[in-house]
Amino acid sequence: MSKAQMLRGLVNQRLSAAAQEICGLFEGTISEYEEELCSLKEENQRQRRLLDAVFNPEVRLQRAEAQLQLLSRGEVGVSCPTCRRQPADSNTVVALTFAT
Repeated sequence: MSKAQMLRGLVNQRLSAAAQEICGLFEGTISEYEEELCSLKEENQRQRRLLDAVFNPEVRLQRAEAQLQLLSRGEVGVSCPTCRRQPADSNTVVALTFAT
């Protein structure tokens, strides 16, 4: 073998080793990014739920308890003139949702 062929073989071997090392590092970096992306998605979902809870709070009152509290304080219930519904029975659960 001539010196040029030996040099070419050595360069090819070194380039192949370098390419394999680069590919391995690249795969490791991609793996780390995928793990980070997954954890960031979970954190994003958690923060979205918290934000939804702040902007769309839901208050649940049991009607019987609310009436008893008003009566025990001596307060008189006020009816809304625009409501045309009959009052619910004392076992009904009323859900109030405030949206902005």
